[in-house]
Amino acid sequence: MRMGKTRVAVCLPSRVEVNGRTTAISPGSPLYLPTGVDVSRRGNVYLIRSPNGESVRAELHDKWIDVSVGLGRRPFKVRGLLANAGNNVHRVATRGGVALTWPLSFKVLYHRYGDSWRVKPGASLLCKAKRIEHRNPARPFYAEDLRRDVAQRARAICRKAKVRKGALLGACTLDVAVIGRAGAARAYVGAPAPVAVGRPR
Repeated sequence: MRMGKTRVAVCLPSRVEVNGRTTAISPGSPLYLPTGVDVSRRGNVYLIRSPNGESVRAELHDKWIDVSVGLGRRPFKVRGLLANAGNNVHRVATRGGVALTWPLSFKVLYHRYGDSWRVKPGASLLCKAKRIEHRNPARPFYAEDLRRDVAQRARAICRKAKVRKGALLGACTLDVAVIGRAGAARAYVGAPAPVAVGRPR
């Protein structure tokens, strides 16, 4: 993540880079940076916070990272791939500020909107990435598109973890099936239900 002039990246298997340099973070010994950003660690969970309250929580697993983002102190203005336009859950905005209202076509969502926010290789915060994928899926893919036996196994894992029904169960089912680890369900346990769910036409 980028906080002002500070760039912090949490990498697999267990490494942190601050402004491109590997930096050790020991559990119980937070790193305090001159810009006011602090990085702390508890087990496999890293927390990055800025002076104005913005935060990123990264939980590392063997092959993936569960990430959650926290907003700063009110009033705040949020822009980006994870933000809604004008705080309206039915709208998103391109990098150029063009607001788009759901429902969106697949082409508009992945090309006009998604490509506008695509990170250029030189600006990537990925840890020493040798290659960055630059392509879009050919079509939408949901839990119901999984092979039936695969979907049933993954859904059973999510239900056993007590993931709520609806959109969260569908997302959990897809993640568990694609990642191939039962632990992927933990990211959905206790998660609040989404206010709105958008599916491209």
